[in-house]
Amino acid sequence: MKLKEISIHKASTFKGFCKKHDNNIFESIDNKGIITYKDIILQFYRTTSKRYFLNNMVKKAELNNSGKEYYSNQKFENNKVTNFEKIISTLINLIIYDDVSLKENINISDNESLIMEINKSDILIIHKHISIKYPITLENSYTLLLNDNTYTSIIILIPTKIGTLLFILCHKDTLEQYSHHLKSNLTILNFIERSFMMDSEFYLNQNEFNTWSKEKKEIIEQDLYFYNELIFKEYDISIFDEIRKKIIENKPQQIQNYENNKIDKNPNRPNLKIRMEKLSEFIESNHKKMKLNS
Repeated sequence: MKLKEISIHKASTFKGFCKKHDNNIFESIDNKGIITYKDIILQFYRTTSKRYFLNNMVKKAELNNSGKEYYSNQKFENNKVTNFEKIISTLINLIIYDDVSLKENINISDNESLIMEINKSDILIIHKHISIKYPITLENSYTLLLNDNTYTSIIILIPTKIGTLLFILCHKDTLEQYSHHLKSNLTILNFIERSFMMDSEFYLNQNEFNTWSKEKKEIIEQDLYFYNELIFKEYDISIFDEIRKKIIENKPQQIQNYENNKIDKNPNRPNLKIRMEKLSEFIESNHKKMKLNS
């Protein structure tokens, strides 16, 4: 993995839709951004379609090469309470139905959270308007295990001229898990940095990248492989130093010291061979769990 420069026109390009239909469906969000509630639905439809498309590529490649699935597991996906296919179906129904209320402009204040309930569905969309402008666009998806059920969730982060839009699509059963990360600017910062490092697709402003030391760049590039080390943990290196400094300036000294350590100290990492072995064990363990639950 390498962090490298890419043009705005190439960033996040997705070849899943033909030019005609991509323009017809997403013209409003491409030209005007996220303004209405329908725009949120369209953005999730595009992102979920992309993740679904990429997952299918892995599945088809495995079936073509070996005749069986390994990293992919369609039975496991089908048994999820929510998966990409079910989410896409729900979003398509909303787009086709074209509810008048979805055409209303989003009404949300700085640092306020809004929860959209989707009719005839257990899917929720959390919308957080962050007053801080993060220099990054990010999307990710998580599989959560809760009370013996598995759920797919999708995270989208989009900077604006005056702040940042954070969207989380999740099942109602997992709302508490995500709400926990949205309590304060500090918990949001840690959530975004953790999402950044956990196998996300992201586009980081080059100016932010250039503030990192050579050593910090090397550690982060290597850490991107080892998403398994961040399960239920905060990332121990600061990605957004200036944002962190501003957030913690009025916090108790103990919190300031803890967070400043992420800025000032580059932690030691175990031997690369040991980390690779643990990653392989993690992947193999997940593979076995998927087989048991499929």
